[in-house]
Amino acid sequence: MLEDDYLIATALADMLMSQGASVAGPVASVIDAGHLLEKADRLDGAIVDINVAGTVAYGIVELLEERGVPCIFVTGYKASGIPERFSHIPCIEKPTGCSAIIDALRRLPGGHVVPGA
Repeated sequence: MLEDDYLIATALADMLMSQGASVAGPVASVIDAGHLLEKADRLDGAIVDINVAGTVAYGIVELLEERGVPCIFVTGYKASGIPERFSHIPCIEKPTGCSAIIDALRRLPGGHVVPGA
């Protein structure tokens, strides 16, 4: 999970773990996300905030896609403002409820990011 707001990151991690998911991270910078990707043996899916501490995270999304890791955006950006090459990625706009994020993760390819799918 790539999210620079501590409270949001903690709430998302707690929510995912309460649903039986294992959480890698959260990390609060694009650099830390890159390190996490280097070390991770397996990731079933990812939650990515687009603007992380003033840095756009599209490079991390490209790395995730190269590794076959599906992701969702949970961001303050409008879906219409996301580049066309990422239009296939589900976009949940902040603020949002936990159920919207869980539903989006369960619809990712493989459907096993969050148990119970």
